[in-house]
Amino acid sequence: MKGRTKQYEVFKFEREDKIAFITLNRPETLNAFTWKFPEELYRVLAEIAEDRELKVVVLKAEGNVFSAGADLNTMKMADTPYKVKTFMGNLNSAIKKMIDMPQPVVCAMNGAGAGGGANLALSARFCHRFRARQVQQCFHKSWHHSGYGGPLESLPVGRSDACERNCDEGTYPGR
Repeated sequence: MKGRTKQYEVFKFEREDKIAFITLNRPETLNAFTWKFPEELYRVLAEIAEDRELKVVVLKAEGNVFSAGADLNTMKMADTPYKVKTFMGNLNSAIKKMIDMPQPVVCAMNGAGAGGGANLALSARFCHRFRARQVQQCFHKSWHHSGYGGPLESLPVGRSDACERNCDEGTYPGR
C-alpha cells in the first residue's frame, strides 16, 4: 500500500506520507454503496490499522454529494432477509472498524450525506462539513443513527442541539 493508489468498486485508497486517504469516487451515483463496499472498506481499514506509520485517515468524496448511502440497485439484490442482514452486518462491521481505529478518522464532508452515507460520515472521530444542511438523520429528542442498524446508539440531545448539529457548518466530534 505504501505510496500507491488502489482502486476499489466505490472508493480509492491513497497513501501520502503518514496520511491515508479514502475517497468515495462514484459521483455519477452520488457515491452510493454497492454490495462489495462494506467488505472492501473493512479490509482497507484493517490494513491501515496495522500500519503504524500511518497517523491519520481522511475520508472524503468526489463530486458534490458525500454519499447517498446504499445504491438502490444494491438493495434490489437484497431480496431475502438473509441478504439484507448480510449487507447490513457487513456495513456495521466496517463502520465499527472505523470507530475502533487506532488512527483518528477525519471526514471532509463536501456535500450531502443521507442514510448510510450520513452514518459513515458521522462515525468518523471528527467530521468537517463544508456546507450547511447536509446530514439527513435528525429526529426530535435524539440525534439518531438508524439507517444501517449499526453500533452507534442514539445520542440524547434536545431538539435545538440536534438541529444545530445537523444544519450548521463546521467541525465537531462525529461520534
